[in-house]
Amino acid sequence: MPWSTIASITAALLYVINPVDVIPDFIPVVGLVDDVFVITICLKMIATDIEKYKRFKEQQQNFKKQAENYGKQ
Repeated sequence: MPWSTIASITAALLYVINPVDVIPDFIPVVGLVDDVFVITICLKMIATDIEKYKRFKEQQQNFKKQAENYGKQ
């Protein structure tokens, strides 16, 4: 995992767990809006990194298949 993914997960968790944030959590419904926003941004960042990793693994598998096919010729 890239350090930015780990940092964003850590920051999001700390923000959600911390009772002092932009909109205090003790305010019904509205207090959780900023927490949901932070979690949503974090999930989007993670999804981008996961997609990059999946493409990387697919490329590795393609290179491996090409190498195996080349060896059979």
